[in-house]
Amino acid sequence: PTYSSKLKVVTNAIDSLVDAIKENDGIDAQYSVVEFGSKSYLLNNANDGWNENVNVQKIELAENHWDGNEAYAGTNYEDAIYMGIEQLREGRIDAEKYVIFLSDGLPTFRNTSLGGSKYKRNGRTYNWYGTGQGDRYYPQEDRWQTEDDKNVLTCLKAAATEIKGMNCTGFYAVGVGENDDFEPVLQQLLDNVGAEEKLPPMTATNTNELEQAFDDIKSSIISFMCSNVTVT
Repeated sequence: PTYSSKLKVVTNAIDSLVDAIKENDGIDAQYSVVEFGSKSYLLNNANDGWNENVNVQKIELAENHWDGNEAYAGTNYEDAIYMGIEQLREGRIDAEKYVIFLSDGLPTFRNTSLGGSKYKRNGRTYNWYGTGQGDRYYPQEDRWQTEDDKNVLTCLKAAATEIKGMNCTGFYAVGVGENDDFEPVLQQLLDNVGAEEKLPPMTATNTNELEQAFDDIKSSIISFMCSNVTVT
């Protein structure tokens, strides 16, 4: 599937999740959406990024937010997690907070150098690190075949360290696409996040699987909550 078709499936799943939560009178929910590529982007800056609805029509491919600059098309888990932590801090103090982390790629960029160099493209130096490439996860160095194999592991280490600072009621991780390494990579995030409620990492290669993943998340959130609570 193309990036655009995957994006459409994701936005439909988000719409369905929001509608399902609205049907529960005891839930007073607000939402904040952080999009990310090489860097992160807050979908709606109004009200500190928190709103009673999600305008899925504004969700775009990450590089489109930077005039189509392909240098922003990598995958920076660490920056997304950092902005997610900031958004959780801005949320209502009395609210239970749930995070859905969704990506269609393994981590290929990071904010922390970890001995690396800043990314360069077409003569310009950007304020992040990594090669921007890599689609395999090899935790054992002796299995590395390319520099990109090392890059994925290094970027994942940065993300796993960053997410230790995230505290929320529930955390869910979904990989979109045909990559067998999504599960072990996303498990690293689940192992390090401070959350009471978690589901095993989920993957989706088509519309039905993504809808099922969001149905599982919806069921987990609703069943975990007590009635008449404020959720964000």
